Formats: sequence, structure tokens, C-alpha cells
Amino acid sequence: MLNKKVASILMAAMMIFNLIIGMPAIDSFAQGISVKSSAEEELNTVGADAVNLYEVTDNMLLWYKFDETSGTTAMDSSGSGNDGILRGGASWSTGKILGSVKLNGVDGYVEMPNGILSNVEDFTIATWVKVNSQKNFQRIFDFGVDTNKNMFLTPNAAHSNATGLLFAITLESYTNEQRISAGYHLGMGEWKHIAVTISGNTGIIYENGVQVGKNENMTLKPSDLGNTLQNYIGRSVYSADPYFDGEVDDFRIYNTALGEAEIRKIMEESVVELTDEEVVAITKEGLTLGDTSAVTENLILPVEGYYGATISWSSSNPEIISPDGWVVRPEKGKGNAEVVLTATIRKGTAVDTKTFIVTVLEHSGVSYGLNINVGEPGIEISPYLYGIFYEDINHAADGGIYAELISNRSFEDNSGNPVNWYLVKGQNSIGSMFLDTTNLLNSAQQRALCLNIESVGQNERVGVANRGYWGMNIVDGARYELNFYARCSSDFNGPITVSLENTSGTEKYAQQTITGVTTDWKKFSCVLTANGSSKNAQLVISASDTGKIYLDVVSLFPETWKGRPNGLRIDLAEKVADLKPTFVRFPGGCFVEGDTLENAFRWKNTIGDISERPGHWNLWGYRTTDGLGYHEFLQWCEDLGAEPLFVVNCGMAHDRSVPLNEIQPWIQDALDAIEYANGPVTSTWGAKRAANGHPEPFNLKYIEIGNENNFRYNDYAERYPLFYNAIKEKYPDINIISNCDIPGQPIEYIDEHYYSSPEWFISNAYKYDSYDRKGPKIYVGEYAVTQNCGLGNLHAAIGEAAFMTGMERNSDIVVMSSYAPLFVNVNDRKWNPDAICFDSSGSYGTPSYYVQKMFSENVGDKVLPVTLTDYTNPEVSFINGAIGLGSWATQVEYDDVVLTKNTGEVLFSDDFSIGTDKWAVYKGNWQVQNGVYRQTSTDTDCRSTAGNTDWNNYTLTLKAKKNAGNEGFLIMFGVKDSNNYYWWNLGGWGNTRHAIEKAVGGSKSVIAEANSGKIETNRWYDIKIEVSGNRIRCYLDDELIHDVVDHSVSAEPLYYVASIEEETGDVILKVVNTSEESLRTQIKLDGVDYVNPQGMATVLTSKNLNDENTFSQPTKVAPVSRQITGVSTSFTYDFPRYSVTVLRLNTKKTPQDKEYDVDTTFNLSKLEGDKHLGASVTVRNNGNKEESVIAIVALYDGENKMVNVSFISKEIRAGQAENMKAGFKLPPDVSNHKVRVFVWDGTSLEDTTMQPLSNMVELQ
Repeated sequence: MLNKKVASILMAAMMIFNLIIGMPAIDSFAQGISVKSSAEEELNTVGADAVNLYEVTDNMLLWYKFDETSGTTAMDSSGSGNDGILRGGASWSTGKILGSVKLNGVDGYVEMPNGILSNVEDFTIATWVKVNSQKNFQRIFDFGVDTNKNMFLTPNAAHSNATGLLFAITLESYTNEQRISAGYHLGMGEWKHIAVTISGNTGIIYENGVQVGKNENMTLKPSDLGNTLQNYIGRSVYSADPYFDGEVDDFRIYNTALGEAEIRKIMEESVVELTDEEVVAITKEGLTLGDTSAVTENLILPVEGYYGATISWSSSNPEIISPDGWVVRPEKGKGNAEVVLTATIRKGTAVDTKTFIVTVLEHSGVSYGLNINVGEPGIEISPYLYGIFYEDINHAADGGIYAELISNRSFEDNSGNPVNWYLVKGQNSIGSMFLDTTNLLNSAQQRALCLNIESVGQNERVGVANRGYWGMNIVDGARYELNFYARCSSDFNGPITVSLENTSGTEKYAQQTITGVTTDWKKFSCVLTANGSSKNAQLVISASDTGKIYLDVVSLFPETWKGRPNGLRIDLAEKVADLKPTFVRFPGGCFVEGDTLENAFRWKNTIGDISERPGHWNLWGYRTTDGLGYHEFLQWCEDLGAEPLFVVNCGMAHDRSVPLNEIQPWIQDALDAIEYANGPVTSTWGAKRAANGHPEPFNLKYIEIGNENNFRYNDYAERYPLFYNAIKEKYPDINIISNCDIPGQPIEYIDEHYYSSPEWFISNAYKYDSYDRKGPKIYVGEYAVTQNCGLGNLHAAIGEAAFMTGMERNSDIVVMSSYAPLFVNVNDRKWNPDAICFDSSGSYGTPSYYVQKMFSENVGDKVLPVTLTDYTNPEVSFINGAIGLGSWATQVEYDDVVLTKNTGEVLFSDDFSIGTDKWAVYKGNWQVQNGVYRQTSTDTDCRSTAGNTDWNNYTLTLKAKKNAGNEGFLIMFGVKDSNNYYWWNLGGWGNTRHAIEKAVGGSKSVIAEANSGKIETNRWYDIKIEVSGNRIRCYLDDELIHDVVDHSVSAEPLYYVASIEEETGDVILKVVNTSEESLRTQIKLDGVDYVNPQGMATVLTSKNLNDENTFSQPTKVAPVSRQITGVSTSFTYDFPRYSVTVLRLNTKKTPQDKEYDVDTTFNLSKLEGDKHLGASVTVRNNGNKEESVIAIVALYDGENKMVNVSFISKEIRAGQAENMKAGFKLPPDVSNHKVRVFVWDGTSLEDTTMQPLSNMVELQ
């Protein structure tokens, strides 16, 4: 007991010491401390995660474990005798699971037997691979006859229309390949589990158990290749292709297509029987921290080894490297520090250690400064800045957050054999099932299922089963509510049995008997309580009597979020709630308009009993039940405390628009939707809302008219005012959002959508700084990084976070935003990436999800002015690039182009008297005629450029005339190439306005826009553009139209926004470091007298920009929070490489927890040697319940090291005060010593959360 107490005191003492001395050198936050985070590459080379499936199955054709250590034969562990032979530079190595084969990328490969796939149609090939170098078209495997007939998988395809991880099969050379593409290259240096399956016409690629590529039009099978004689791992049938450079482990071939759950099971499960000593030895052998000779960032120290081994760490100098890997670099000039880290590895009674010598480099100094003016708050932050965008895409509703477990519950998904329903019958029984269209339940239901039982064997049954959406998850002890409608033929005498069981029927988790079925439709209900768990269960409805049973609307619900009937799946709803959304947009998205008007979302078909909802075809490729309908949406918003934002269809679908003379019913539909949400119970639709269980109004405030209707702009421009005026006339307080800018129409809010690369989002972080404040408010309704993003990686999250700092910094104009899409069922990925990934039994957030969470959880009341200073390069960066001329569906001519350096030097001039040699045409019909440069094509995006890409600080002047067409002029500057440039768009958007646009990677965005602007035909204009550093000024006929600074040109790696939370006094600083280096930053807080020395840092980062979360590593890239110290009005902080950081810095002297009053006094007025120091701490609990409080008195010497500590804790009743006294005898010499008193919550040093109940008190 004494040892435990001493240990706890020492532990707390170290914690206190760390809090006081501060840890300013925060290079990188420790991530999820596990083998699969930091030392994944090295540690995984000697063993496998502790698992329990490593069995030969009947469908296995080949299984190379590659666990051999000598010879050239790779044994086939499937028992099929298909041994492989190592050829060339192939060698044995330690791998992901014990052994692997290492291929040298020069001539090493594994040869497999001839004709191994000659009779195979459906198949699975699964393997672990580690790519060591990126070489185009290197092969993971290849099966072929020759270069015309083959089937292969490459991590590095380089076709013009298919790149990266790609599977292909062909009978007629590469030009006729049928392909499955992931669209990105497989990362290097990290073990990845890759699987390819073909089932029927559907081919899928999986990475780490998650679908990354899919093709539903695969008609070729391995058997079509015939007797293949060239079957390789690591080599191509094309002699010119490179050999694979990397390692391969656990290579399997099955003659069946495994499902995602089975593939994940292969990936995650293997069994190796080892002693505890062997487990410890394997872990020790593979444990590495990589190169530790020049550490500048936090270390991720694994705490889990193989097969249940644990790893604990100690440090020879915890002030430099703490036992959890936190690194504090020595200050500049102090020299490097050498630290010994010791890993203690345990399994059972087996113990061993391994040491690492780590050199921590001294810091190079401050790189940047962030000066925050706390004393002069700026604009108020919109209370609705961060919301969510919900659309039924990727099975977000059915098979997703809508908790229904039955797939195709109303049998409407097809007209043939009922999708996702299976006949269940005994060996000696006869029965069938078919869809019936007679004597239906009601007009909403077009089909029912008929189970025809002709004969039943003894102790057998005949029935139908449903396995849900790619698996039905059943949890032991959970309750499942079953409802269904049934009738029967007159010769059926019942009863019906309903059961939850495994897919083979050998285990039953719950069962009930249903009686009373008659020839008339009747609803039956029961509760099934599971006595076991399964991720792949099924519901079976069966009988042992002959006759016909008719079923419809078979519904099975688990317990739902907040217990709502017809409600939401708990884990997914909780992930949404954790985002703290201030509004919810519903129902989309393209889901609103549908691919046809017949498939548009019609809200009136989505309310009431689910049996009355017909459902409809979803343009995302599947049928939706509309179970998560309009009423459920409104209820969801109420439960979240979020505003509902409803998007109404304005009579436009993807294929056509409703004629204007038929638009009135669509307008009335919108008005009725508002009445349903807000109307009194005496109104028609308010009464229906009350009948559906919610008499109180939902208080709908936001309506958007249509979605992305710019594709048919003229139709939208005609319909928008009809909807706007009708809604405003009846509901003047409703806020109306437009999805297009329509000149001359009242636009309150405009919806902008952005999907692009991380670089585009980073470069547009300052996009809204120069937006016209006189125009409509901005709702960024859809945005996400969709390029270079994997399945949602850190790179994407960083790009989005940089952009979000700009939205928040300008939230007087950007008042709402929502990332999109929100959900993806990994079994049917229609869009990539998404915020929340899930299957039937689990879910995880992508790094982008966590960025949304970090921003929404940390929103102040007002934006604070911030100035960024670059101490490494104080010079202003320049807009560099050539110049150009252009037009958009317009015929124009230009003359007298002159480019003058700001020093007066003429860089370029052309009066078009001698031809076009100076110009390079990108597109269009450009000719010199009559001394002018004329463009006569009617095409869009016609461009011609001239000059040098390093030009900067210049003035461009020219004359321009429009001859015909819809728009005006495009005057280009800062041209780097065809995808990266600026242009001044004069008379753009149908000749309605002028704007400066910037293209990054081919994606354009507006960086400066005028309210309106028009170019007349047959009139010459004088145009001038001044470029000075990163400032742009544009003149038309000597009138200044734009004056804007493009901050993104500076290419500073830090993107930021600061705000003040007025109630708490917290300064909230959000910083995104887009660089590959940790950046020490001097943070100054102006306009405040006090800053709490303790702050909180929340950081999202990872080792690699391509890092993603998965089911097996759901928080590999997730925010980590840690208390920081040493905070003041001027302090340094290191923003980790590739990171998103939120700092909370408190500027109020009042206690953080207003439920306590704390008063601290000392028996001495100053420290005196050999005297007893006593501290008296009185704490009053102003709350309404008893709380535990601990007071800690600590002595620090002249080097700020703690040399003594004393503490006391008490339980304090509500409304009561307690006095606590603690102290110690002071040493003889107390020069430069100080005593600090902390008051925290908790009963002891072991259980305190270190949440301060008052400010620290100090005595010297």
C-alpha cells in the first residue's frame, strides 16, 4: 500500500512538474500509441496480430504463407499441391505474418503452376503487399497466355484513363481491358492487404478490408483465358514492364468471391501457437522506432505487441522525451540531447527489454509569428457556421443511419426474384417463393412475397430469410422489434415461426411463434431478444404446415437513438451528434431532383406509417424506402438541437424541367412542407403532423429552392422568383437560399459547392477575404477534397481545414457550411470520400470527420484580428506568370498589348502588325487580321498565351472589342501553365458581371467579384491590370473595378483563424500547418492583462499525408488533446508537420469552474529557510451535488524543478465549504525557490483529471 502511494505521488509530481515547466516544443502529437501507428512497417515484419482464423477452406485453390526460410519452393498450404518456385532475385524475409517473399524489382518473382485458373469463374485473390518503389505497371500478380490474353493486378497503372491500383483482364490486348480501378497509387513502405474479387459481373478491389474500386460490367472470367502458362507473383507477361519491388505475404486464391466481412476476417485474423517467451522474443525482434539519430518530432511509442504482448516505456530524461513519446527539443544554442528509451515487453510471466538511443536535435528557432489582437474583437461568428449535409447516397439511409435491418422489406426492389430474400427449407421439404401482385396490402405496395409450402419433411421447415444490408448485426441481450403484414391461403393452418439465427441455421439467437394468420392482411408484431451475437445473422420467417403465406412490409428494428420509433442507428447518430451541428440539410443533393421527375423526392410520400410509403428509385443506383422521411428529418433536427434546412424541388430533374404552366403544384408542395413543419394543428398539414405524433411545430426557418440547378440556369432563373415570392408572401420570416446567382432577383443566401484537390482548398483559404459584403450571404453547402484523397486521408483533411479557417474568418459573409457527403456504406461506395464510413456492425470517422468535429466544438463568438509574420522570409511573395487573351463562347479582338515592368522596363509588346509568332494557342480560332488579334470560334475556353512564367510586378495594358457572343473578355496574367493561371473575366456569366478568377490544378474560383458588369458589342475598351507583389488592381476604361490581395500567393504554410469565447474568456486559435516541417511560432496576445499559464491543445496529425482510418485502426488519424503550460501573453508553440491544431487559451482570472469559490492563504509572507510552510485552502462548492476536491502544495527550486510536494483531498457537499491544510518544512536555502498551490478535482493524485478549479497561487 505504501509503495503504491509513493508511486502515485511520484507520478503526480512528474505531472505537476511537466505542467509548470511547460512543453513548448510540440513537434507532433502522439497518435493512438499502438503497433499499427508508429512502428507499423518494422514491427509487422516479424509477426501477425493476435487472431484466430488461419484455416484451409474447401474453396481455397492456393495459399502461400511464405514462412519458409531456405530453398526456392513456396509451399501451397491449401493442400491443392500448387507449390510455387522463387526465381531470380526472390528471397525469403520476415514479413507481415512471420515470413514473406522479398522481390528485388530487378529479376525476382514467384512462378505459379500452369493453368491454375483455367476452370475458375468467380474468384478471390488476396495478399499482403509492401511496395518499396513506385514503378509504372509493376505487377503484384499476372496470369496469362501472352500479351493479348492475361489478367493482372498492379499498384501503379499509368494509363491515360486509369491510374494507380488497378486490376485488368483482357482477351484482346490492353486496349480492350476490362478494369477495376482504385484511382490512386498504392503507398510505399507500408504493409497493405489487397484483395480482388469477381462475382458474376461485379468486380471489386479491397484495400485493408475496404472497397476501393468497383466495376459492375465485368464479363470476362479467368476461365476465358484458358490454360495460362505464365502465372507470376511480381512479374508481368509484358517483357517491358518492371518487376515488382517490395514484399508479398499470405498470398491466397479462392474459387469463390468472398464478401467484405470475410476479406476483413482474412486480413485481421491468423493463428500462430507461440509460448509467452516466443511472443516476447518476436515482439522484441521486430520492435523499432526507425531512425532516431536526429529526432525533431514526438515519437509514437507502441504499447501493444504481437499476440497480446504489452510494451511499456521509460526514459532516461523525461524532460526531453516523456514515457509516452512527447518530445521537448532543447532550445537553440543548448545543443542536442541524447536520451535512452527502454521498452519493457511482457506476455504472461515472460519479460524482456530493448533500449533505443535517441538524439533530439536542438531547435532551430522561431519561424513564424502570430499576433492576436484580443482587445479589438472583429466580426461576430455566425451561429450556424457548421452544419451537416445529409443525402441518401452510398446507402446513407437504408442500410445506414436509418436503423431498419431488413433489406427490400416491401419487396419493391425488383420485379423478378426478390432481391436479398432467400428460400430456407429442409432437405426433405418442397417449397418456393415468388413475387405476387394480386390482392395487395394497399395502393402504396405494388408487390408482396408469396411463400408456397408444398410439403414439409419431419422436423423440418420451409421459409424465407433476409440477411440485411451486407450483413445483419445481432448483439447478445439486445431487443429487436419485428413488424410485418401477413395473410395466407385457406389451406394453411399455421403457425408461423420467426427467428434470428446464423446464415447456416445452426444457431438460433431468438425465436417467437406467430399465430392468428388468416386470409386477410393483418399486422403482426413481436420482440426478439438475442441470446447470442453475430455480425452475419438472418431473420427467418418459416412454417411447418403446407399452404401459401403472403408477406409484406417486413420490418426489424434494433434499439434506436433516443428510442424513437422508426428511428436511427445509434452509433451513426451519435457520431453525427458529436459534430454538434447547428443545422441539418435534407434531403440532398442530387437526391432532391432525381434523374427524372418521376424519381424526384416527394416529401408527402415519406410521412406516415411505413406501410403507406411507396419508396422510389434513388438516382444513386438503388431503391430507397423513404423510411427516413420528412417527419423523421424534422424529429432528428429537434433531437440534435439543430435547425432544419429543407431543400424543395423546384420542378427540375436531371432530364427535364416541368413546364411553367404546370409549376403550381410544385410550389404548393413547398408551401405544404412549411405548413407541415410549422402550421398549427388546425391547419391541414399541421393536423397531419400532429397525427404523426408531433403536435408542436418544428419551427422550420430555412428553405433552399432546388439543388445545383445551374446546369439548366435559364429554367432555374424563371422558376426561382415564382417559389420565392409564393413562400415570402405566406411565410415572410422563412430564410430562402438560392443555388444560383440570378441578377435582378432577391437573393438572401447563395449556395456554393466545391470539390477539388487539397492544393485548391489550401490556395483558396483567403477566397472570402475580398468578397463583396453588399451581396448575398454565402452558404457553402457542399465541399470536400475529392482528389489525392485516398478513401479520406490526412491530406484531404488538411486541405479542408485550411479552407475552413477562411470561412470562419469571414463568417460575416460565409454564414453556413456543410461538408458532403456525410455517410458511406463501404459495401456500396457511390462517392469518395465521405465523413463517416460504416458497415452493418461498425463505423469510423475519416480525418475529415475529425476536422469538422474540431472546428464545430471550438467556435468563439467573435473573430479576432491576427497578423502572421514570416521570420524566415519577410519579403512579400509575387504573382509570377505569363499573360494571355481569351474568350468564352464569344468572338473578340485585341490590340496594342503592352506589358511593362513596374520599374518602367517594357517586357512585352505586340501591335499585331507582323503575325502571331509571339503567341501560343491553347484553344480557339486565333488570327491576325487588319492589325488586330481576332478570335472567331464560338467554343468556350478559347485561350492564347505569351511570355515568360517568371514575370512579376508588371502592368498589362491592351485594347479589346467584342464582336459577337454571350459574354465578354478573358484577360490572363500569372499564367504558369494551362491549369494554373489568373484571368480577369469581363462580362462573364452570361454578360452579367466582372470577376477575377484563379485556376489551381484546373479548378477555378472567384477571388474578386463585382456586383455587375456588362460588355457591349462593337465597342473598344481600354483594359489595364496592375500586378504588384500579390496585389491585383484591374481597370476598365480607367475606372478601378477590383483591388484585391491574393494572400495564397505567399505560400505560407500556416493557415489560421482566432476567436474569443466571451463567456469563458477563451481565445480559440485554429492553425493548420500544411508543411512537412514542425514550425516553431511566437504567439502574442495583445489587449489582455492576464493569460492562464495552462492551456489546452487539440491536434490532428499523422506520420504520412496518405494515412487513413480503417475499421481495424479507426482512430489512426484522430485528434489528441493535451494540456500545455508556459502560456502567457507571448510564448512559443510548435505546430506539428501536416497538422490541424486548436489551442484554447484562457484570458479570464475567474475560476474555470464557476461552481467553486477558492481562497488560499499561507502562514508565511515569504519563503524562509528551515521554516514550516503551511497553505490553507478553503473551497466552497456552489453546485448542486457533492464533489471531490484535492489541494496540492509543491515546492520548486531555482531551476524550476519540483523538490517537495504535499496534498490533501476532501468531499465537499453542495452549498458547503471545507478548509484543507497542507505543507512541509522548507530547506535551509530557499533562494530562488517558490511554492505553488493547485486545486483540482478528484479524491487522490491517482484519479484527478487535473481540471483546475481555480488559478494557481504562488509564493516566493
